[in-house]
Amino acid sequence: CRRTGKLRCITCFREYASDVYRAADDLDMALHHARYVAGREDADNDRRYIGHLMSATVHLLAGRLGAALESVLSGFTVVDAFHHPLNGRRQLVEKLETILHLQGRAAEIPSVLASVGIDDAFVRVPAAGENPSLELRFKLLDSLVLATQGDYTSALRELSHWDRLLLRQRCLDAWFEVRLRLIA
Repeated sequence: CRRTGKLRCITCFREYASDVYRAADDLDMALHHARYVAGREDADNDRRYIGHLMSATVHLLAGRLGAALESVLSGFTVVDAFHHPLNGRRQLVEKLETILHLQGRAAEIPSVLASVGIDDAFVRVPAAGENPSLELRFKLLDSLVLATQGDYTSALRELSHWDRLLLRQRCLDAWFEVRLRLIA
């Protein structure tokens, strides 16, 4: 990136590096790169929201729910600068709800969403098939909620459907996430 003179690419490389380190189970380095992205404001291509979302994901993997919640809430403060703020808000809502369910604070979801400017009219997930990637994230959240409520049969049924669909479609990165949750 430095040789071509396009310094913006460095931020994208840091996003990629965070994913690589996370996959290699080096969460400290993954978090380091995510924080770099979260702290780098760029007028032409502001990706701070992505950095906060990636930080929240790493904190979740490490079991640091409080830090994950802080990262998500910080993401809401910069999501409007992202090139697709609606999609960004939806991803942050999914992560926020995941964290609050894991903390046993599901009843607080409406008030926390209201505190970041998300009201009851906000459409969490578009119509089925319109955004399959986001739909999957919310289905993973739904299965997590079912599992935390002790309804493992329904959670397994939901995950099994996505397991078969993603394998058939050869969406292996998403399939791997679903398969790991099935195993867990």
